[in-house]
Amino acid sequence: MLLIKLLTASIFSLKYATAFYANGHKLGVIDKFQLDTYNSTTDELDVFQATNEFRLVKEGQHIPPGLHVKIDMQTGQRWAKLVDTNEQGNYHNELVIKDDDIIEHNEAREAPKLTQPEKEEIYVPSDYRIAVEELNSFIKEVADGDVSKSDVSEKLSEKLEEFEDWVHDIKAGYTVSQNREFLGHLLDLSTLTKSWPKESSVLAARIIGSAFQNNPYVHDSDVDASIIPRFLEQLESESDQRLASAYIYAISSLVRANTALHKEFQELQGISLLRSIFGKNWAVDRKIINLVVDFFDPSKTYSGEAVLSPRDKDDVRSWCAELNNRRSEEDLARSTKPEFILEALENLKTNYPHECTFD
Repeated sequence: MLLIKLLTASIFSLKYATAFYANGHKLGVIDKFQLDTYNSTTDELDVFQATNEFRLVKEGQHIPPGLHVKIDMQTGQRWAKLVDTNEQGNYHNELVIKDDDIIEHNEAREAPKLTQPEKEEIYVPSDYRIAVEELNSFIKEVADGDVSKSDVSEKLSEKLEEFEDWVHDIKAGYTVSQNREFLGHLLDLSTLTKSWPKESSVLAARIIGSAFQNNPYVHDSDVDASIIPRFLEQLESESDQRLASAYIYAISSLVRANTALHKEFQELQGISLLRSIFGKNWAVDRKIINLVVDFFDPSKTYSGEAVLSPRDKDDVRSWCAELNNRRSEEDLARSTKPEFILEALENLKTNYPHECTFD
């Protein structure tokens, strides 16, 4: 393999060179509102958060494995995005990045195919675990006392809010996902098994969602599967819009992040249950629509293939009919909602033209 230097490479006639980072691991899609919320700690690298579109990599940001990267050969600036599964493997005259060295792919074409390395043990700094244990102890202490006291509820909400900001860090999120006792306490707090302040319950649900959201570390990790039925059961009877939205955010993050939880949601027919609460509140409905579209989008599933089971096809048909009826109702009301609903319908129809039909 031929090592090359960016400034002296004469084999490139184009301004940009495109590249893959080694190990071929594709990260999950990140929501637009999440782009600027990553906060690195003082001893952690600032990690670039990828989307389906090229974005400028800021100076000093670490590019995680598995991204498609463009390099400006004149300025050295880099742009990166998630790898398109339809394009991966077709870069015969481009760059491959391996261990921070740049190699020219033409020279390496006949080399043995790189195999996916065994999953490395994730190193989590001890202070991450300490932070989780401290909040866990505080929640237990509050649960044993009078949670209705204003000073107690304010302190609890304050701690949860700070923790929710921090848990977007993928190692922090992984630490939370592996602590079953802490997850159990967050579930109890979020699903109102005690007279918890509602603000604290909302934050607890969001912490669970944020810990899993777009977190590659939790993809195949062992996670308590009971977390999905607990949220679904509570969601079915929840009338508070903020709590219902927080539950859907958590469920969406869980099923997109972890294969076992995705399967659990599917087996519990969670996608059908969502229809029973659809239509009560537009803010909640928007989150439900996003979850449904993502759940049935092959590009956002682990197999990369459209669902084929009869039950899944029935769910697609039911949701297309539901959304089309809702679109017609909103058209009559002359609201702006039909545009959002139509976009969801078109996405479903693109992937399932036989199951999703509408005018």
